[in-house]
Amino acid sequence: MHVLPLILRSDATEYTIRRCSRVAIVGNGPLSEACRKEIRGFEFVARFNGMDNFQPGDPLTLVYLRLDPGTMSFHGMDVALRHRAPALALVYE
Repeated sequence: MHVLPLILRSDATEYTIRRCSRVAIVGNGPLSEACRKEIRGFEFVARFNGMDNFQPGDPLTLVYLRLDPGTMSFHGMDVALRHRAPALALVYE
C-alpha cells in the first residue's frame, strides 16, 4: 500500500499530526449526536472515502481516499473537495 499526501490549502502545514495531542479516526458508520459532540473536541479528525456520516460543520482535517482500479479514480474525491478537506491522503497499491 502507498499513501500519497496531497495538501489542498496553503496553511495545511498547521494540520500535521505531530503537533496534535488529540486525534480522532472516524469511519463511515452511523454516528449518534453524542459521538458527534465528542468528535468536535479533537484537534485532528481523519475521515475515509465518501465520508458517509459527515454533516456540514463537522470537524475535518484529513481524508483518506482509496484508488478504485476499475474507474482509475479515488473513491470520495468529489465529497472531500465539496467539503473543502484541508488535506487528502491518496491510498493506492
